[in-house]
Amino acid sequence: MQRGLGVCVLAALALASGAAARNFAANGRIGYLRPLGGNETPYGHLFEVNSDGSGALDLTPSGYTDVRSFAWSPDGRRVAFSAIEAGDSDPELFVMNAGGGGVRRLTDNYLPDFQPSWSPDGRWIAFTSIRTGLSQIYRMRADGSAQRRLTNALGNCDSPAWSPRGKLIAFHCAMASEKVSVMRPDGTHIRVLLRHSSTIETRPAWSPDGRLIAFGRGTRGPSWASLGIWTVRPNGKALRRVVAQGGSPAFSPDGRWLAFVAERNGNQELYKARADGGGIVQLTNTYGIAESAPSWQRVP
Repeated sequence: MQRGLGVCVLAALALASGAAARNFAANGRIGYLRPLGGNETPYGHLFEVNSDGSGALDLTPSGYTDVRSFAWSPDGRRVAFSAIEAGDSDPELFVMNAGGGGVRRLTDNYLPDFQPSWSPDGRWIAFTSIRTGLSQIYRMRADGSAQRRLTNALGNCDSPAWSPRGKLIAFHCAMASEKVSVMRPDGTHIRVLLRHSSTIETRPAWSPDGRLIAFGRGTRGPSWASLGIWTVRPNGKALRRVVAQGGSPAFSPDGRWLAFVAERNGNQELYKARADGGGIVQLTNTYGIAESAPSWQRVP
C-alpha cells in the first residue's frame, strides 16, 4: 500500500512538474523599441538584447519604418509588429520570423493599427486600431482574417494584453478616468480594476501564471508624476507597488523578472528587476536615445 501511494505521489509530482514547465518557459531575449539616433530619422526600430544587456541587435526588416509596437508569439518563433511599409503612409500590422524575414501583412487600413497581443494558443491577435476615429480594441486570427471590434467606448482604449489562460484581455481605456480593465475575448463582461482610485493606470502585462497584472501608475493633472510599477490581481485586489520608478512592465517567461523602462539618469533606459522589485539592473546605456515598450521572448 505504501509503495502504491509513493508511485501515485511521484506521478502527481511529475504531472505538476510538466505543467510548471509548460507555464514557466525559459527566458529568451528582450525586445524593445528605440530610434537609431545620430542623423538617422527619429522613427522607432525593433531591437532585441540578451537578458544581461549584451548582444543588442536591430530586427527591423528592410523597407519598414516607424515601428510603434510589437509582440512575441507564445512559442517565441514569430513577432507581430506595427510599422509603415515602404510606399505606404500609415502603420499596419505585420508578422515575421523571430530572427527577421518572412514578413506577412495582416491589416490594411487608412488609419493606424498597432499594439498586437497574441492569444496563448497563437491562433488570435488582439490589437488597437484608430479606424473609427478613436482607438479601440479589436481581434483577428493570426493570419489577419476575421477582424472584429471588441470595445465600443466613448474614449480611447489601447494596450490589449491577452491572459496566459486565454480567458481575459486586459487593456487601458481613457474615458472619465484612465484605468486598466479586463474583458472576455469576445468583448463582454468589462470590469475596471481600480475604479475608485484617483490615479492613472497604463500598459497592463500579465504574469505567466495569470495571477497578477503589472502596470504603470501615475498621478493625475498637469503635474503628472510616475508612481512606479504596481501589480494587482485580475479581481482588482492585492494592489502592491513593486518598482518605485518606471513603466511599461513585461514579465519574463519564468515569472521571476520584470523588464521595464525608467528615466533614472536623465535618459529613458531599459532595466530589469526581480518580480518582487529587488535587484534592479540597467540593461542599456544609450544616452540621448530613449528605449521603450519591452517584451520578453519565450525560448522555443
